[in-house]
Amino acid sequence: MTNTQIKELIKTSNKYNFLKDMNFIFLTISGSYSYGTNIDTSDIDIRGCVFNNKNDIIGLNAITNKKMDVYEDENTDTVIYSFNKLIYLLLLNTPSALELLGCREEDYIYTHRIGKELIDNYNLFLSQRCINTYSKYAENQLSKFNSVISKGNKTKTNKYAMHIVRLYLMCIDILEKQKIITYRKNDKDLLLNIRNGYFQKSDGTYFTDYFDLIEIYKRKIEYAAKNTTLQLNPDKEKINNFVRYVNSTTLQFIK
Repeated sequence: MTNTQIKELIKTSNKYNFLKDMNFIFLTISGSYSYGTNIDTSDIDIRGCVFNNKNDIIGLNAITNKKMDVYEDENTDTVIYSFNKLIYLLLLNTPSALELLGCREEDYIYTHRIGKELIDNYNLFLSQRCINTYSKYAENQLSKFNSVISKGNKTKTNKYAMHIVRLYLMCIDILEKQKIITYRKNDKDLLLNIRNGYFQKSDGTYFTDYFDLIEIYKRKIEYAAKNTTLQLNPDKEKINNFVRYVNSTTLQFIK
């Protein structure tokens, strides 16, 4: 399925009707389609960010709502973050949040002018925190990968194996280039080879070449971490100014 077909599906299918009344900052195609690693059986993942409700800014919710909103629709693999929640995740350098600011232009289904500003200012959030967050996400995938192998389940294994490598590659980009490169054009062949079982033996286990590759990327991250010019932490002052600007704008047009 192409991006155009996905966008048309979202526009016309009743199962996406829940999106119509949301005040989006941006809405984007995510997952395999945004990485460039989709295959015929890939799910369509949709991610987005909406403006905060007025009550979340100046009402009682601002005091009592400790859980910042995330709307999830399991039937369509859709996750929509409130602006506050997304900013929180971006401050942590959460991989699943950062990648939303690094999609290709054609992957975005809708972008409000404030969404464009948020995407253009992704560098405010990038910091050396990514070393820990990306490594943890990759280790989590590795744990799932080992668990699946031990149970003899061949179907999901390659997907986990691919995502481990993708996470390391994205972290290296952030440290070396200070860029979020969600669509893995230069790594597409490698990632698809992994997903298609290039490193997998007939019994479901993996050749040592794959684990050697993982170690190479780990060493690359260690080297990049020692030599990066990336800021230690996100630029909180500039981010705070941006959040105040967005929330002031929200109060003018959101009920």
